[in-house]
Amino acid sequence: MASSTLTESKVSKTLNWVYEKASDGLLNMESASEMAELYMNKYPGNKLAAANALIRAQNVKSAASGFITGLGGLATMPIAIPMNLASVLYIQVRMVMAVAIIGGHNVKEDKVKAFVFACLAGNKARELLKEAGVQIARNFVLQSLSADAILRINRMVGFNLITKLGGSGVIRISKAMPILGGAIGATIDGIWTNQTGNIAVKWFVEDGESHD
Repeated sequence: MASSTLTESKVSKTLNWVYEKASDGLLNMESASEMAELYMNKYPGNKLAAANALIRAQNVKSAASGFITGLGGLATMPIAIPMNLASVLYIQVRMVMAVAIIGGHNVKEDKVKAFVFACLAGNKARELLKEAGVQIARNFVLQSLSADAILRINRMVGFNLITKLGGSGVIRISKAMPILGGAIGATIDGIWTNQTGNIAVKWFVEDGESHD
């Protein structure tokens, strides 16, 4: 990892790497499909309850420093970003993928992958899609997307994450005051993960239930 300077290209490469690892499973952690199956078995026939329970568990993990520092496999990520942020990206992508699977979506589709990444924008996710030129209506996740639209979404996600990871000030705080920075970071990570999870449930589960 030669450079810590974030670019859209580097963030895109990292997201693709995280997506692959979340699909296959990292070290001794469940893959996204295994996680989805676990919660579907806990809440048979109730996709919404399964998805919400999964998100609650991931909110706790994203704010737990012990869990974050234990994700040693993330040291091989293709760009240099602080380990806590790398871990949160992994947690969130795997969480959203699992929610998509619970909702009956195929996470191997490029369109679904793009929407998974868009969820990382949290409360700004719909705004991000509009900026990417995607028409937003109910059940829009179920609609087809052109290759160009998918590319625009992925680029907008990359730019959004550069702002979030590089411009929030958390990195600078954590370097200057590790304990305070860690506490602030944990709070922000938990809020961000919750927002991401709520968007994922809305898009992949709630909006699709009218078709069940």
